[in-house]
Amino acid sequence: MGGIDDAIYYNKALFPDFFTAAKKRLLPEGKLVLIFSNLAQITNVTTEHPIETELAEGERFKLERCFKKSVRAASSKTKREQHWRSSEEVEIWVLTNI
Repeated sequence: MGGIDDAIYYNKALFPDFFTAAKKRLLPEGKLVLIFSNLAQITNVTTEHPIETELAEGERFKLERCFKKSVRAASSKTKREQHWRSSEEVEIWVLTNI
């Protein structure tokens, strides 16, 4: 697997590696902006929230702001299972260097 598959299936190294690389590249006054969905949590792929874990344990970034918004219902034409959509949230996280 690689790329998008790592993110979808929660490769255990993906997020730690990402935050390590981001810290190396972020300018001192820079901001790291992440878009995240809780889909993996509500579909029981994982219970971990990688951004919250990074903030609690990583000692690299601090939270500036977090915005959360519920996901709207899918089109009635979709053939995908949608029962979890009512619980899905999309989040925008703004992190800065410690």
